[in-house]
Amino acid sequence: MLWSAESRTKARLRASSRLHPWFNTMTEQLAHDPDRDPQILEFTNSLCQQLGIANYHPTFVSWQVYAYENRRNPSKRKEFPPDDCLLEKYCVTLPGSMKGKLDPDEWKPIIASSLIFSKKMRRRTLNGFLLPAILFVTLAILVALELPLLFPQPFNSTDRSGNPYTVPIG
Repeated sequence: MLWSAESRTKARLRASSRLHPWFNTMTEQLAHDPDRDPQILEFTNSLCQQLGIANYHPTFVSWQVYAYENRRNPSKRKEFPPDDCLLEKYCVTLPGSMKGKLDPDEWKPIIASSLIFSKKMRRRTLNGFLLPAILFVTLAILVALELPLLFPQPFNSTDRSGNPYTVPIG
């Protein structure tokens, strides 16, 4: 039986709404704005070039009404902050409450600050934390393995005939 794309989408929506009673109210995503969204994508890509961010190329803009504290428990939702921007893999998510209230150029500072924090500062923080932690663990392992060789401890033992003798451990 061949299904059209529209009937498959409707079937998925019906099935998912049966699975979770909050489905229809929790995914309040506003419609695409054909006038402003391409402009927002254009200057987001230009900001990425200016900031030297090569690994982020959004393809669409999403306008969300709610943000989720925990995606596994969507009943804990909060309103998407009006001064926030969420940068997902291929998407720039903006607050639905601000749709149509700001011109595309007025979104530049908000998107630029999100780009700087999530794409540049997070990498610096990771390098600033991860590299010293790896070096510390490596040094600790080397010291634990090499310390007995560098500073041998005397060890008392006896041979088969019962004569005591002292040898260094390591």
